[in-house]
Amino acid sequence: MADNNSKASVKGSKNISIAPCIKLFLVAFLVGTALRCIQMAKFIDPETGFLTGASALNILLCAVLGVSALVFCGISFFSADCKRVEIGGLGDSKAAKASRFMAFGFIIDSAASFISGVYSFGSASTGYTDVMKSGTLPMMLQSIFAIFSAIYFFILASDFSKGTEKAYKRKILATAPVCWAGARLIYRFLRQISFIEVSDLFLELVMIAFMVMFFMALAQVSSGVYKDTVKWRLTGFGLSAGLIAAVLSVSRLIMSLVETVMQADFTVSGHGFSIADFIFALFAISLAVKIKEDAKIPVISAEYEEKAE
Repeated sequence: MADNNSKASVKGSKNISIAPCIKLFLVAFLVGTALRCIQMAKFIDPETGFLTGASALNILLCAVLGVSALVFCGISFFSADCKRVEIGGLGDSKAAKASRFMAFGFIIDSAASFISGVYSFGSASTGYTDVMKSGTLPMMLQSIFAIFSAIYFFILASDFSKGTEKAYKRKILATAPVCWAGARLIYRFLRQISFIEVSDLFLELVMIAFMVMFFMALAQVSSGVYKDTVKWRLTGFGLSAGLIAAVLSVSRLIMSLVETVMQADFTVSGHGFSIADFIFALFAISLAVKIKEDAKIPVISAEYEEKAE
């Protein structure tokens, strides 16, 4: 439960609702997905992933995602609603379902990354450098941390469902999602290719960077480690990462279906649909909705509590 200091800080924050962020997320998702599908269909080489033109379209897509991220972070930073959020100690069936869903996403990702790691191991020698360059080591680490992340999110789901605070005692386990995202980041930096000209790789790097900051904030809030100063990051960075994840995932899914119908290549090899990223987007928006709904619950000020005592 929030202490007097956190309540005092909430009272001193500006009364800015998180609701506009949720509406912006939906609008930016629709616009971004449409732009991304056009980009994949006309202006990306499916073999190399390099951009082949339409610089105005590329700038517009980046502007939609970038401006949205700035708005998410700006509103979250100044919003009193975001500073009230608590993880654990409060029953919430919707948040429990979202956490379980995210846990299953980690399990699926663990299996997928393990299979990819085994496959890439065949092209690597026994040396550490070759195993690292081939991506085997990062993908194996991703698989391991995904399992621990799933366990952690099942614990979060239990806290939301039963109103317990088990996650509060799992401070080390809380860093598993951060390590999972970090392993993904390392794997992509190993790609010896232009990070700017390959839009899939560039957007994934930005998305995962936001994920790292989001999961770090989640670990701090759920563990009670300097949580009051980072609560706004749950929506600021969470919605930013979730938006990019949603746009990439849904556009890839759509273009994969178009590929089947038109018998043509539109998706870039190595950058296919990720169920974990799609579920993360759902989790991020679900958390924002939870914060919006929690804002309707009255908060007793610290001064009132002191008088009552």
